[in-house]
Amino acid sequence: MSGGTFDYIDYQLKILIDEMTDIKNEQFNFIKDDNDIDFVMKLYNDTIKQLELNHIILHRLDLYLAGDDRYDTFIEKLYHDLMTIKNEN
Repeated sequence: MSGGTFDYIDYQLKILIDEMTDIKNEQFNFIKDDNDIDFVMKLYNDTIKQLELNHIILHRLDLYLAGDDRYDTFIEKLYHDLMTIKNEN
């Protein structure tokens, strides 16, 4: 891999997603008495999902712009990558 056009920002985004997931798994389990916790958890989870989507698109675009991916396969590979989100849900 060439190092990418975006100076590895897609990998930094993935680190952020992983950290947010760890926080969710560790911290939200302690909040039980709040009536609005379901609302907050939904927003938090939706944010993680959106960041995961952004990461996939940014990573694939980064590979394309860096020359590690070709024009004729970009959409096919993006489609395959995005389907991982659907299959995980």
